[in-house]
Amino acid sequence: MYYFTKSSSEYRLINDEVTTHLVYVRNEVEPDLTPPLEVTITTDATIFYSEDEYFIDEENAVQSKSYQTAPSGGIKAILNRDQDGPWFLEIDGKRVDIRLEHLDFHHEYDWQTGFKLEGDTISYYDRPLKNVDVKTFRVLNCNYSLDKNHVYCGDRPISEADVETFEAWNHGLARDKNHVYHFSKALLDMNPAHLQLIGNSPETSYFRDDKQVMNGENVVLEADLESFRELDHPFAIDKNHVYRFGQRLENVDVKTFEIISDDHFKDKDFVYWNGSDGKAICPNDGSFEELGHGYFKTNGGVYYFYENQKISEDSKGFTMLENGWAKDSSGLFFQGEKMFTGKVDEISILNQAYAIINGRAFYRFEEMEGVDTANFEVWDFEFAHDKQRLYYMGEAIENSFPASFEQLDEYIFKDERNVYIVDRHYGHLLHAPNLDGASVELIERYYFKTKDAVYFYEAQIPEAEPATFEILEGAYSKDKNAVYYSNQKLEGLDPKTTRALSYQFICDEEHAFHYDTQIDLVGKDCQLIEENGDYIKDKKRVFYEGELVPDADPATFEILEGNFQRDKDHLFYGPQKLDIDPKTAIHIGEPYIIGQSKVYFNHTTIEGADVNSFEILDYGFAKDKNHVYWYRKPQEGIDPASFEVKGYSYSQDKDNIYTIENGELVIERKREVRDSEDDSQH
Repeated sequence: MYYFTKSSSEYRLINDEVTTHLVYVRNEVEPDLTPPLEVTITTDATIFYSEDEYFIDEENAVQSKSYQTAPSGGIKAILNRDQDGPWFLEIDGKRVDIRLEHLDFHHEYDWQTGFKLEGDTISYYDRPLKNVDVKTFRVLNCNYSLDKNHVYCGDRPISEADVETFEAWNHGLARDKNHVYHFSKALLDMNPAHLQLIGNSPETSYFRDDKQVMNGENVVLEADLESFRELDHPFAIDKNHVYRFGQRLENVDVKTFEIISDDHFKDKDFVYWNGSDGKAICPNDGSFEELGHGYFKTNGGVYYFYENQKISEDSKGFTMLENGWAKDSSGLFFQGEKMFTGKVDEISILNQAYAIINGRAFYRFEEMEGVDTANFEVWDFEFAHDKQRLYYMGEAIENSFPASFEQLDEYIFKDERNVYIVDRHYGHLLHAPNLDGASVELIERYYFKTKDAVYFYEAQIPEAEPATFEILEGAYSKDKNAVYYSNQKLEGLDPKTTRALSYQFICDEEHAFHYDTQIDLVGKDCQLIEENGDYIKDKKRVFYEGELVPDADPATFEILEGNFQRDKDHLFYGPQKLDIDPKTAIHIGEPYIIGQSKVYFNHTTIEGADVNSFEILDYGFAKDKNHVYWYRKPQEGIDPASFEVKGYSYSQDKDNIYTIENGELVIERKREVRDSEDDSQH
């Protein structure tokens, strides 16, 4: 048995753990390796892709895209070739050519597919797979895997899937003998026996069966099956219409449609921007010229994204510069805005934010004051400096020291007297001044310490002792004297007996806290009802986050699907007690439950809903014999008997096609073709 594995810094093909040959999977393998060879691609092996070559080579990994298997025992394969032709792998009896486009993954995890084996646990991006049989587990691609009992999409078992006949077509499409699947969702209206990909790319988002065309899990409504074909992403076309992301472009002429670039397309009448709305930006009079970064010329003018955003009359002198900057005879532009008015004698564009213009420093649209431009440099997108000070987002940081500036972590920096923390959510700069920079030491995440103090973000944690300080869960921490949340001391907690149950709950023998607020539970009896969940209990009470769940019995309290819970006497939604008998309640699917002859959406009654005919549809829709509902709100004028959900954006009944606009279900257009009675009964 040969194995692909890693030895030292090289990837090799080995037999019985003895290195035999360095293997390049190109057009040839070492001559004394006679195909076919039975191999196992192990957890340490990577097939790297670079341009037209596929090879096992660590040196090129940084510049390559990769596929790395990570099953418990590896994937069994046959390494083979057709006479003097290219090499290929046979996996599960199927040929996998050396050109492995369909293994060109968009989700990389430590150069792996995302699946990982640690001990007896298999996880997907650190989320454990439940009830998995390790011995028979196999990875199919970056999303799908299976064992002898289950099929998984990521870490989620696909309950409808048939293990024996399941096959992955690409990273988001699969089928078995009963269903077609888009990721984990079974497309119940699709016929797996007639499944076809549309287009030459294995990663195409368009596919079909014998009745309909799909874009992901959305039906391409009223598409012509025979003439439908995929163009460059995100476009497709049939004899009647042009489609973008699976949605019909109503006013685009199909006969003269042409893709100009990734940013623009056109027909005989208009030029369109391939942005969020795909709307026309100017008439197609033959003068359109794309400039890049949203700029274009037409009819003697220069525009930014749309014809109503004219920025320059000087179309001949308008010139694109670096990083989205541009100029004409009147000045400089950035992101469609006039940045500088006047003659530009000298310009140095430093990045998308900073520039030196005629010896003056600018950040985006504002001139910076007091900058020594002769010594001005940019460190990254937002930080810059001259000899005297640092700058962040164009603002001077007083009492800063550029000569000693250094990066501690992705978002944390320091100089000899300051620590700077970039808020990764909002980009704001947080500043801890007047420190001994030489003694600053990063602890973890947004915690750091000096020889005398501990800080969370820019704020000192009062009285925290650096020598014994340790991080617990989330924003919880402690030292030998106290317990803290963020930079606050939690009074009453004993650090010797404190347990952090999760990022939001902590307790000692006597007390319990939700974040920084004490809750009425006995600490020694506290336990989470579900790992990392929102519910906590002791022997007498149950809390949802920081709120008491009234009359809940801790001994029998359990979590149901959705956000419903129950004990022996009551049904709950979060902290709210519902007037439903838990013994007769029927959870029909998130977020609906039936009880007392009523249908509930979360904790709210759907007035007038017919319990016996009520059914849940996709994307927030439901219906009964009388109404169609969208997020519990009845929709008037829609025929429930013929109503079907065709995807996130579209639904239809016998008369109309509907879409969602501004949170409301509206008619987009009348049906062009009505299905026959036979076609509608499937």
